[in-house]
Amino acid sequence: MPDRSKRSTTRARAKPRLPRATAEHAPDTALLRLARTIADVRAADGPGRLQAALEQLAAAYGHDTEVPALLFETWLERRRHGRLDKTRALAVAWAREQVRLALQELLEEESARGRIRADVTAESLAWMLLVGCEALAHEPPGSAPDKVRLLLALVDGGQRC
Repeated sequence: MPDRSKRSTTRARAKPRLPRATAEHAPDTALLRLARTIADVRAADGPGRLQAALEQLAAAYGHDTEVPALLFETWLERRRHGRLDKTRALAVAWAREQVRLALQELLEEESARGRIRADVTAESLAWMLLVGCEALAHEPPGSAPDKVRLLLALVDGGQRC
């Protein structure tokens, strides 16, 4: 009869499992929902639109949220299998671009109203806001509000400080 005491001491610990991407919970789907959210914020009028959109973006990329977890799972799958699912990669890249374009359209409108700095293009500012919020997934929990204020100050040239 085999010795069972050794089995329990040598058993590998279970690794934490990340959410599996399904059609409903795929990174591109989550990013497209985020782009729609920003478009909805853009449809509202008023000086607080940019802050509201940025808060939505920061919440989506915050610590322990769905979007960065799904993007990380996609990255891990590529690393595990040593190949890239080109269709999936294109879908994620296209969806990310939709988020950036939604931000850019909002920034163009804010620029036309004189609410943000005019010395940097809306395209560049949208990119900066997106990568700034993507980086929030790597920040400690609770640090997002300070980072959002910093991003807003950079976009509006310090008018909010």
